[in-house]
Amino acid sequence: MKQFRTIIIIVALIVIPLLILQLRVNDLLEATTFYQQNRSLPGNASASSALPPYLANFKPSEKQLALPGQFSRDYREPADFERFLGQEMELDNLIGKESVNDLLDLGKKPFTAIDITAKPEVFLFDSFTTVRPGLQFARYLSLKAILHASRHQNDDAVSCLQAALIQIIEAARPAQGMFFDLATRLQTGVELAEVCKDINLVCYLTDLSEYQASVLLEQLKQTQERLVPVKAVLQQYRDRLSNFAGWFRGAGLADTTGKHSKYEKNLKELVPHYKIAFDRIFTEFLDIVDVSYASASALLLKNKEIRENEFKRIAVRSTMMMTVIDFQSQPMNIAIKCLLNDTPDFRQLIDKHWIERQQIEGCRTMLALEAYRERHMIYPDSIVQLNDFFKQKFGKDVFNDQLLNFASEPVRLQSSGPDMKPGSADDIMVFPDTMTTETITGN
Repeated sequence: MKQFRTIIIIVALIVIPLLILQLRVNDLLEATTFYQQNRSLPGNASASSALPPYLANFKPSEKQLALPGQFSRDYREPADFERFLGQEMELDNLIGKESVNDLLDLGKKPFTAIDITAKPEVFLFDSFTTVRPGLQFARYLSLKAILHASRHQNDDAVSCLQAALIQIIEAARPAQGMFFDLATRLQTGVELAEVCKDINLVCYLTDLSEYQASVLLEQLKQTQERLVPVKAVLQQYRDRLSNFAGWFRGAGLADTTGKHSKYEKNLKELVPHYKIAFDRIFTEFLDIVDVSYASASALLLKNKEIRENEFKRIAVRSTMMMTVIDFQSQPMNIAIKCLLNDTPDFRQLIDKHWIERQQIEGCRTMLALEAYRERHMIYPDSIVQLNDFFKQKFGKDVFNDQLLNFASEPVRLQSSGPDMKPGSADDIMVFPDTMTTETITGN
């Protein structure tokens, strides 16, 4: 009997601590589940700065919201163009002249950088849904510019394009203090690329003067310089868990379970591990958009391999037995899993960011070509001749770091695309794009 009691005591001394450890791990997992379910709420622009009047009143119908994309896909003949924009989109009702003037006046004032520092009262709101209406407004401005260009109302076209480029940046201002995630930054770049394509289409439809081209070049330069840096966006992910742990109780979440204080305590325990994991796994990738495309592609593969290996390692240690045996490393493992679920896939970054850069560079080059043409009454024979005249560097192929493939009669600008080899299937026609080739000219 005495031996039996001894065995019971020994078993209890072993099992009870193990159960306590398992419960502790379960508490940490429960807290991270709560975090992942509540880290982002629907955008709420009223929680930050007030919307400008032109944007507050910008409420296109569901049909009208779909039209920019439909226009990009379906526009083929100039004869259909004015009918498509003028009748279906009703741009004059959506985009008033006062809106353009307001943005042009805004562009003349000293610029205040977009602040992406998280603030407790708005941190959990989704920046993407808050920024999106402003980005849509910018695209409508550029579409109205195309309508003006098709009527050869060049001054009005340039004004609308200037306003669109200013609005690309201003769209992010209502989201200040929210978590400015990579999806928001990438969509900003996508919309800027679309505006650049619209500028190219304006150049196709009408002849801009050297002054008009220089105005757009300068505005495009300012917009590019004022974009929220991708590196700064990526760095935000390092502090995402700590920001949530410190602020979620004041972010509008109802404490229906009475567990908020417990969640906060457990999440704060994971914060140091989360930051260590971020520094170890992601620091070397923060400059991924500042290197060549070939180097960025290599970093992408390395990051993918690291992510896959970390997920596999954590999965092996997710059994109850390994949780017990390896308890000291469990907080770190839980933090790593949370981090990997938080951080974006760099594939999307690589795919979209270089397209954005190529469209911007192609637009710069096309505007420089327009300025050269008006000065000399003819396009240059080569990009080198263009650069020698302006003493600047235009026409870079951002994929292979060479010059864009250029022809002057008719004007053609073409990038090698992601495979970095000219003349292959993934080449990108920068000018004219697919909307302005043989289907428009009839050739």
